[in-house]
Amino acid sequence: PEYLAPRDPEWAFVKTGYSECIDSFFAFGLFESARRSGFFPEALVESFEPVIHEEARHILFFVNWAAWHRRNMPLWRRPWFELKVLCVWLCLIWERVSIARDVGNGVQDNNFTVTGAKSVGDDLDVAALLGLCLAENDRRMSAYDRRLLRPRAVPALARLARRFMRPKA
Repeated sequence: PEYLAPRDPEWAFVKTGYSECIDSFFAFGLFESARRSGFFPEALVESFEPVIHEEARHILFFVNWAAWHRRNMPLWRRPWFELKVLCVWLCLIWERVSIARDVGNGVQDNNFTVTGAKSVGDDLDVAALLGLCLAENDRRMSAYDRRLLRPRAVPALARLARRFMRPKA
């Protein structure tokens, strides 16, 4: 099929970048959960390790690009960009809530973040999964140059959410 260029390439790139930040955060934890489960042969798990590293590099690139982009745009344009970023986050939150609602109603979804915890790995409750995702995110991001900015929004939201959760007994 013919490629249809987005009407607003900046919107499309920002939406894709922040979506990757969300999905990679959860993928880090789900990948480790799958490793711990023993359900998959170690060689198979190891063969996917480069993919997980690539995801980490994608989100590092994106957050550093966003900071560079902000810094280099004219001052008068920055409020519009921040409004666009806010709208992207609202859109992504709406999408994720809709997916979660559909899964709760029995609708099948192909979103790895939502369905992955049910399909692979340990039987983790939400608090434990968030804890594992936070630990894995920290571990994976620590492998890269300290001067690079790290994604902060999703880990901060996960830490906030965990404050209101009780671990499964």
